[in-house]
Amino acid sequence: MYFIYMFVLRALNKAKPFLMDMEFHTGHPSEDGTTKAEVQQLLETPLVCTPTFNETVMFDDIPQDRPTLLTQMRNHFFNISRLMDCLSCEKCRLWGKLETHGLASALKIVVEDVPVSVMQRSEIVAMIHLLRQISSSLSNAQWLLALHAQKEQQGTGEA
Repeated sequence: MYFIYMFVLRALNKAKPFLMDMEFHTGHPSEDGTTKAEVQQLLETPLVCTPTFNETVMFDDIPQDRPTLLTQMRNHFFNISRLMDCLSCEKCRLWGKLETHGLASALKIVVEDVPVSVMQRSEIVAMIHLLRQISSSLSNAQWLLALHAQKEQQGTGEA
């Protein structure tokens, strides 16, 4: 989970120049400026501004050539998306596909060096949504770890 979080942050870091100047059309002109300001605020946070890792050496240990690896990764994402079609819960299917789409978008930016300017709006939205979901999950995980540590400490104090 931490790796995916850092990976999406790296994608936003690389996309920052384009996203800072991007015009937002929410369908509500009064909200367009607010949306742009909030995205710019997100992009100015220290975690987004700091490179999280060097993606150029990310696949150096893998014996396959890069194009073959990228094709395999695309196929895996396609298969995951097809598997989600089997979910009976529409809400689970929707959120799962959205988050998979966000991760695929981050991969395009970080690994494939696809210019953000040629990406679809839905890809950028999915990637920002994924960052929000992972951030929330990490926050919940930290809360659960603290709760577990507190219960452990209470258990040893009573014995």
